[in-house]
Amino acid sequence: MGSTDTHEKCYNPQDPTLTFVDADDDHDFECDGYTSKRAKMSCGHTVTPTSLTRWCQRQLKEGKNKLECGVCKTKWSLDEVFKMALLTDEEKTSFESTLFKNFAVSDLKTKSCPGCKSQIMRKDPKNLCVRCPRCTADRGAAFDFCWQCLKKWRGPAYRSNRCDNPECVCQALVTLQTCKVIEFKEVKGVVDCPSIRACPICGTLVEHNSLRCKNVICPDCKVEFCFVCLKLTKDCSGVRGSYYSACATQVAPRQTSIPVKETI
Repeated sequence: MGSTDTHEKCYNPQDPTLTFVDADDDHDFECDGYTSKRAKMSCGHTVTPTSLTRWCQRQLKEGKNKLECGVCKTKWSLDEVFKMALLTDEEKTSFESTLFKNFAVSDLKTKSCPGCKSQIMRKDPKNLCVRCPRCTADRGAAFDFCWQCLKKWRGPAYRSNRCDNPECVCQALVTLQTCKVIEFKEVKGVVDCPSIRACPICGTLVEHNSLRCKNVICPDCKVEFCFVCLKLTKDCSGVRGSYYSACATQVAPRQTSIPVKETI
């Protein structure tokens, strides 16, 4: 993240889409006394664009992969934060990139069992259903929990994307489905390509940081693949002549599943 030394921004008092209130700024934690009018977030707590920007920057700096109210802990949508914080295009890009990086870091190898709170390592990276040996022994019956939502498992015993708990959501898939699109200006005919892809070998989410060469190297498994068609670079027909040549199969659609690297 960049510096939190943000110059004060002010709401347009004539903006009919905002709900202004004559109240203290619930997120002015540094007591700077911002002069902008106060407006309500969807959760009902008040902000100014500057206090909201700084509060969100603090969360991102702490490694959070979601933005939430500092009072009631309600999760805010990124669109709401963009609007209410009056973010510039540069700030929006920084927020998105940092959230993505924080999410990748938070995908730990071990997680806490919701029953006994002990740390559990998942044996099968393809299966979200994980059995806790300690809870199973203590209860005298199998205790399975979801690796993703960290609640008692519901549904069939083998799932790769979600269990049957209503709130269970694969954030990686959400990212793949909602990330912005980019245009490869130096690769003819390539437009509307998702800016984030899952590595076709190990599933690590990779963000494209260049709009020129279409090939990237996965930071995890080190495999090089084409960001456009999602084939390995050696199999992409477009690179036989140049790394800037169009792919024979054009832009691959947004991914709907996360590849998992085979373990021996």
